[in-house]
Amino acid sequence: MELVEQGGRLMVIVALPGVSPDAVDLTLEGDVLSIRAQRHLPPAFSGGTVHCLEIPYGRFERRLALPRGPYQLRQRSSEDGCLLLVLERLD
Repeated sequence: MELVEQGGRLMVIVALPGVSPDAVDLTLEGDVLSIRAQRHLPPAFSGGTVHCLEIPYGRFERRLALPRGPYQLRQRSSEDGCLLLVLERLD
């Protein structure tokens, strides 16, 4: 996860390989951003013997403390397995 502040906006990049951007649930409460989703094991792996598994599978949640806010989500997009969020500071 990457967090960059620029001109009253926060840009958050979250690497989510194997997760559909539509399956990601976002919650913005005060100055905490919660990101929840579930990564399913590919069907091709079913019944096989796992020798190496570096990508975590199953339900997960990440919480990111933001600089003092409040913020509003202005943009949500995805590219190359990453979710890009742009949050604008409300003054």
